[in-house]
Amino acid sequence: MSETTYVSSKVLIELQTELKNLSNNLKDLYDFLSQAIVAVNDGWQDGKYDEFVNEFRSSKEMVIELSDKYKEWANSYLPPYIELAKKYEGTGVGIK
Repeated sequence: MSETTYVSSKVLIELQTELKNLSNNLKDLYDFLSQAIVAVNDGWQDGKYDEFVNEFRSSKEMVIELSDKYKEWANSYLPPYIELAKKYEGTGVGIK
């Protein structure tokens, strides 16, 4: 049994915009973290800096991966649904 969904293009466009904004904010956070790590290196006094960077790298990389996924979802996944919603708005027909 297939269900019909009723959603406005406006709501989907707002979601798309928020996902793009979130993606950009996460990229800014990634850049900030990268700069902060470089700044820590300037004051680090022993050989443990590389160990610190390696430990932190995977967490930092997850930020950029999440940013990319949000951007992909906003730019690839949502547009067809936005177009369908626009097509059926005002017709009383939903999206299946």
